[in-house]
Amino acid sequence: MSSPLESQTETRPSLFSLDSKRKYIICITVIIMAGLAFRIGFVASYEFNGFHQYGTHCLGKDNYPGCNRFFRHEVKTGIGGDALYYHDQAHLLLEGKMFVLPSAYYETGAIKPSASHPPLYTVTLAVEDVLGLKTVDDQRIAGCFLGELSVLLLAVAAGRIAGRRASIVAAIIGSAYPGMWIFDGTDMSEIVSILVISFLIAETYRFIRHPSRKGAIWLGIIIAFASYARSELILLDVLVPIPIAFYLYRNKLLYDTTKKAVGLVAITIASSLITLGPWIGFNLSRFSKPEFLSTQLGMTLAVSNCNEVYSGQFIGFWDLPNCLENRPVTKSVGPPPKKGDESVLDSYWRTVGLHYIRDHISQLPKVILAREGRVFWLFNPGQQENLNAFVEQWNPSADVAFRWSFYVLAIASIFGGVVIKRKYRLPISPLIGPVLVVVVAVFVTYGTTRFQSAAEPTIVILSSIAISRGFDLKSINKT
Repeated sequence: MSSPLESQTETRPSLFSLDSKRKYIICITVIIMAGLAFRIGFVASYEFNGFHQYGTHCLGKDNYPGCNRFFRHEVKTGIGGDALYYHDQAHLLLEGKMFVLPSAYYETGAIKPSASHPPLYTVTLAVEDVLGLKTVDDQRIAGCFLGELSVLLLAVAAGRIAGRRASIVAAIIGSAYPGMWIFDGTDMSEIVSILVISFLIAETYRFIRHPSRKGAIWLGIIIAFASYARSELILLDVLVPIPIAFYLYRNKLLYDTTKKAVGLVAITIASSLITLGPWIGFNLSRFSKPEFLSTQLGMTLAVSNCNEVYSGQFIGFWDLPNCLENRPVTKSVGPPPKKGDESVLDSYWRTVGLHYIRDHISQLPKVILAREGRVFWLFNPGQQENLNAFVEQWNPSADVAFRWSFYVLAIASIFGGVVIKRKYRLPISPLIGPVLVVVVAVFVTYGTTRFQSAAEPTIVILSSIAISRGFDLKSINKT
């Protein structure tokens, strides 16, 4: 009795016959180059206005010389918020200041350790800086190249699942779908997280065809890099290897029994944790309280759990001024600490957020539904478009196109999953894993469309397989 992979190889046309391979490569190259040209044109034509959060601070109770110095730096650079954090931290990294808090340095010259975000995007910008891409505009263009590289990897992944036609359709959808390029120019870590997830999916399906210890180690390394991009992606350590090992065991694609399946899972997780080891060890050594990947969870819990986002028009979103800066002090947790590093503040705000959740547990179900609805354009989508334009600095027209194209591709993705299971008899867990990460992350924090980014590679691949299958059925009907 043949295995699922053997039967698939027999019924599917070869991806690399000599003549077809040549045409395929030309076609993919043209699509990728056209997509790159579009991305660069989009970034060059849209005027990004940085979210200058320090302007408000310096006009209020935090008005002091250092705050004003940083505000002037923010305006001069042309970006603000998290984007400025990445940009400045990368620049300071090259000066030998290892992952410090940029705002503190530019305000007073203080060297304070910071892990508000995992390090991958900071390191990426630092490498671009070394290569001569020092300005924000230069790095935005570099982001376009990284974004289109993600599309190429998705084309490879779709080809490994469903063949040449699906690969070409994936390249077209990936280049055209706003969910894949709307992050260009925002100077945010989604650019690299999409890239790493695309690579992970492609390599996972290669591993399924050729399972090995080396392959398991490689998957663990890629998952670690995904976690270096966005900390919640550490969940892929569980969501990727365990379902794959179960699939290989169930279909008798491993030479041994349960022992080898468990071994592959253990190798993948161990490889991931070892790769994350230097960053985790670095954080444990420099903060007064234990911190691992990021120090941002506490503040995130605080801004997403307060009266203003548990009811009213912004339910399920976040509110920095009311939930954090102007939050009333309660007897249960006391006032914010005046001294201490990021880990102390992280611990305090985590306690604040968890206390609020405990005291308002009856309201939590409706808030979670609003969060999940926001991230997938199902709750108050018109307002979410406005929030995306203001907070994320997304192009409003692209934002609208993103929303409506997502609806279409999401429906097509359902059919794509059915095709993978029934026609190709392959697991869809490598594609479902990133989507589950989005759902879990939003469940715990808040809902915003930007968090959907981890699911975009899945949407592109599944919809491309559904559409390419539609072409196959059409050709069969004609014959």
